[in-house]
Amino acid sequence: MKIIEVDGFDVEVKLEGTIVIVYNNDKPGAIGAVCTACGNHGVNISTIGHDACEGKAVFAISCDEEPDQAAIDEIKAIDFVNEVHACKVSN
Repeated sequence: MKIIEVDGFDVEVKLEGTIVIVYNNDKPGAIGAVCTACGNHGVNISTIGHDACEGKAVFAISCDEEPDQAAIDEIKAIDFVNEVHACKVSN
């Protein structure tokens, strides 16, 4: 199974593990900065889906491990990130 849309943005990400949804200003390096923050906290990323329109973007990350609060806080501290939501997928 996959997530294919978030708030009207087309994304495609596996529906497994923990899903992190990031709303951000569409700028180069956004995905890299968030992935680096995850890596800093030992969170392995399995898939990423992304879409952007009119300067706004959303991406969804499927993670093998659930990011801890410190990882979420580091992502939220990135200057062009507007919102972060994480949810664990139950089978």
